[in-house]
Amino acid sequence: MPSWTRDSLKKFIGRRYNTRVHMSLILAACGLSSMLASWFMLHFGIHSMLVRYPVAISLSYATFLIGVWTWLRATGLIEGRAPGDASNSGKKGKGSWFDFGGSGGSWSSSGGGGGGGGGGSIGGIARGGGSFDGGGASASFAEARVPVAIPMMQANAADANVVKSPGSSSSSSWGSKAGGIFDGIDGDGVVLLILAVALIGVVLITSGYLIWCAPDVLTEAAFGAALTGTLSRSAREHAGGGWVAGVVKKTWWPFALVLVAAMAFAGWSAAHYPQASTFREAIVAAIHSQ
Repeated sequence: MPSWTRDSLKKFIGRRYNTRVHMSLILAACGLSSMLASWFMLHFGIHSMLVRYPVAISLSYATFLIGVWTWLRATGLIEGRAPGDASNSGKKGKGSWFDFGGSGGSWSSSGGGGGGGGGGSIGGIARGGGSFDGGGASASFAEARVPVAIPMMQANAADANVVKSPGSSSSSSWGSKAGGIFDGIDGDGVVLLILAVALIGVVLITSGYLIWCAPDVLTEAAFGAALTGTLSRSAREHAGGGWVAGVVKKTWWPFALVLVAAMAFAGWSAAHYPQASTFREAIVAAIHSQ
């Protein structure tokens, strides 16, 4: 494909394919594969997060590369034919898998739905974190029932003032909620919660980065695949991994950051809350630590 450069190929792919939507689907598959891997290992007796997390994240990155390869196969670029080549356009299924009814025309009306799907997968992490807030809300509800159970004759003057003063009732309720969530957390628990927030933040930021850079990443993969496909067999063996090398060069570090954040969380949890074998159990143990 001597007439094609990276810039021209990027423009072509950008006009024809919704690369950010496709990258969102690939990353969703990565997240699903890592969660399933961790779940299976846990139910087969591997309770240490220090063991499960590296394996799950490595499998996630392997799923990412498989997803990019699937994208290249679906678009027909894996076989080294230039986009729009007559030999490519004559075969059904090559270059039409992701067209969605043409050059993106019919997909544009449903692109928002695809984006919503990507947001839903990210929101799934956020909802998982939100379950910890539910624990705090239930704790404050339990505390709110205590003054009702205490006879009014035994209530102290401060409680009586709170009941009689509607203005101070609101501030006392907020203080009760804050105290119910944070009063029982020691220093180790605070550090674990910070590491948990950092892990979730790293996952969201790196996922957003990969989605934003999807045109560059997939163009690099397409260019490497097409270039390697035009080489002879002997030259192909010395092509340095073809499209895989280019994709790994651009994408290894986001997954490495996730691995570092996950290992920091798992290591701290193993050192201070060895009874916890999952992310949720570690958070619950930290919240109830004293």
